[in-house]
Amino acid sequence: MDRHRRAARRAVGKKGAITGRVELFDDVNGFSTGLAQTVKEFTLTGEYKFSGWLLSRLEFRDDWSSQPFFEKGKAIPPRTSHSAVGHGGVFRAQEITAQGT
Repeated sequence: MDRHRRAARRAVGKKGAITGRVELFDDVNGFSTGLAQTVKEFTLTGEYKFSGWLLSRLEFRDDWSSQPFFEKGKAIPPRTSHSAVGHGGVFRAQEITAQGT
């Protein structure tokens, strides 16, 4: 097994950022994935910080394999690539301190 990763993040203004990641995973004997293959992935993430407690992220990910590995339904044979888009939010609860008199 051999794994290589790289990532870079760049601020866009005071509230935004773009992050790119690439990864190469060589599962020579199929120990981790169940199939001897080389898997590559690319992910691009955009994020926007609405406030100190709310962050939103939009992500695109593309995966490739040297073997048919990615399934889409039972009737379709596995494919050598897969793409996905996701959106999520991160909510950070603020500590509230009660002040007595």
